[in-house]
Amino acid sequence: MSSTFTSTTAAAAVAADGEDQNTAQKRLVLVGGGHAHAQVIKALKHRPESIHVTLIDRQMAASYSGMVPGCIADIYTPQETLLELAPLAKHLDHFHQATVVDIDLKQQVLHIVPQDVARRSGENSNGENDDPTISSDETRYLLQSTPKDQTQTIPFDVLSLDIGSTSRGWRTIPGAKQYTLPTRPISNLVRQFQRWTQDIELQPRPIHVVIIGAGAAGIELSMSIYGRWKDLNADLKITLLNQDMQLLTEETDWCRWKLQSLLQQRNIHVIHNCTVQEVTQDAVIATNQDSIAYTHCVWSTGAEAHDLELHPLECTDRGWIKVTSALQSTSHPNVFAAGDCCHIVDGDAPPKAGVYAVRAGPVLSHNLMQACTTSSATTTLQSYEPQTDFLKLLVCGDGKALGFRFGIPLHGKWVMQLKDHIDQQFMDYIRMDEDRDATKQYDDDASRNALQRMDARDAAELLLTEDDGDDGDNDVDYLVAWHALREMVKDASYKQEVLDHVHEIGAARMDSLKGNAVTA
Repeated sequence: MSSTFTSTTAAAAVAADGEDQNTAQKRLVLVGGGHAHAQVIKALKHRPESIHVTLIDRQMAASYSGMVPGCIADIYTPQETLLELAPLAKHLDHFHQATVVDIDLKQQVLHIVPQDVARRSGENSNGENDDPTISSDETRYLLQSTPKDQTQTIPFDVLSLDIGSTSRGWRTIPGAKQYTLPTRPISNLVRQFQRWTQDIELQPRPIHVVIIGAGAAGIELSMSIYGRWKDLNADLKITLLNQDMQLLTEETDWCRWKLQSLLQQRNIHVIHNCTVQEVTQDAVIATNQDSIAYTHCVWSTGAEAHDLELHPLECTDRGWIKVTSALQSTSHPNVFAAGDCCHIVDGDAPPKAGVYAVRAGPVLSHNLMQACTTSSATTTLQSYEPQTDFLKLLVCGDGKALGFRFGIPLHGKWVMQLKDHIDQQFMDYIRMDEDRDATKQYDDDASRNALQRMDARDAAELLLTEDDGDDGDNDVDYLVAWHALREMVKDASYKQEVLDHVHEIGAARMDSLKGNAVTA
């Protein structure tokens, strides 16, 4: 399936296919303003009048996960990472800033509590709501304690959920909720990190950041924090707690070696085979009873499903909503889900990462339009086929990024420029005025520059170039490098030829490094 995203609407495609239009009004409700739903909203701008669309989200803006590490590193402002929902929702019929407290699938209604009411239920003495998530116990409390005149009932014919996930173990490990900052939801992470930074600026002191969880997100966060705080405090220590025996087990030894060298340059310490038993006010207690002191603790253990026991949607034993490859609920055909919150049962279920929610957007848009405009007998749904291999990019916090593709590490300013280009391209697509360019495409795998294919050895040299000098003599054009990577995707023989040269050059450089180490 093509990974090109276009704002040409699914409605036009349905009409072109000659499907019978269902003229009866259909009520489509979108819960969550995540990466996939942002694209759905844009596709629905030119929907038939028979489709009535409502968006429900607890916030007025959603943070784009791809740019948050750059925000932590002070490359972007918090505002620059936001997908503002209000401008998108102006093309919809209703936008409720509210918390969904009950889903009645038999009656096909949602019960919601406006966010100003829901927020008050979790306020601390300072009038702030410290808990970024909401559990089933709390939704029950909200439903039972909120006066009926302050709750609303939202009917639906078709329902779509893009509600993300919460941080694994954060609610269940003793002390985690009280003393650590979870990486989900992302917007809360950004706000709290800003507060921490202001506090350190006002009161410089020794800082020891402990990050629980050493997956890609935790690693990227550790380097971003180092980049942001290293000039604020000379006495900065960062420790990553990794449950496995090595970092990023799915990557090659070469990629892990490069990553480890970058962490060592930043004095970021990694403790492997470490499982957290408890978090106290000033220390993390591991199951082997080791105690790791901290001044700031971040919970980055990966994704866990929201507590969805209030409704009968079929879920996995870990709580993920079961969907088909069409992103359609296996138990309720008029319910769809995308992003972290779902699990594809008839295909390869992708990892819980924002890139997959982004790529699911066009398929979800098409299928929701089909569900709203055709009868069940004639509905033709598209299948979402997640990529098994894609370009992974990690912010290093110093104006550079580290990438992994085809088992080789890519590092330098050009890699960060490429990441910024991809992220900005997506943000521009979401924010653009469709009336100005209604057929503009978003393609996160392709440069539209018409470039000639490079000689394989030249491509290998380019991809291994680290343009870290300030004189500009060694700069890499990220679009040229990106084009070389794309050509490798399209042509297996060319890819192999480039990789042969890559490994030859890489081996020579490793031998040179070993020789220098022995001489020293």
